[in-house]
Amino acid sequence: MSEGGMRPFQVAVGDDVLDDLAALLRRVRWPDEIPGSSGTWEYGTDLGYLQELVAYWLDGFDWRAQEKAINEFPQFVAPVDDIDVHFLQVEGNGPAPLPLLLCHGWPSSFWEFSRLIPRLTDPARFGGDRAQPVRWAGEPSVAYATSTAIRSSGTSTPSLAAAPRCRSRRSPGRRTPGSAVRARSSDSIRSA
Repeated sequence: MSEGGMRPFQVAVGDDVLDDLAALLRRVRWPDEIPGSSGTWEYGTDLGYLQELVAYWLDGFDWRAQEKAINEFPQFVAPVDDIDVHFLQVEGNGPAPLPLLLCHGWPSSFWEFSRLIPRLTDPARFGGDRAQPVRWAGEPSVAYATSTAIRSSGTSTPSLAAAPRCRSRRSPGRRTPGSAVRARSSDSIRSA
């Protein structure tokens, strides 16, 4: 175990879980549809759309390819006030990467940032300035599949941010967050 209890993490969904999901999807009991409402979404999810989505999950979606893509990012879990919190920590490729923390909302995940992370951590690869990468620390995912389930009230994003073990330690010679914002120009980050 490394400093502060930080441990490497990889997504690894068992074949039994995927087989169970497929079996559940094959046994879906489809609801009746109100006559004349097909395609309108007026009374909830369109039945035809939902049937196409379930068929895609059964025959088109490749979970193993998705899992492989997810695991290309360095992931960790670390205890914060008795909760194992999942996060990414991607080192910037350059002389003095700027620390950056991005948090996602609910219901979402770090995957929203999957196309942005390489652009921020290795801007030269996308036509940006090699001297302006970030050290991307991505988001505490509390109560998601990759973190410990919260078993009591009082845990929230503000309470985790205030936890002593969650506060970052600034390295000597690092720029402060304010100076980082001033140092960045808007044209150094290319659109995704």
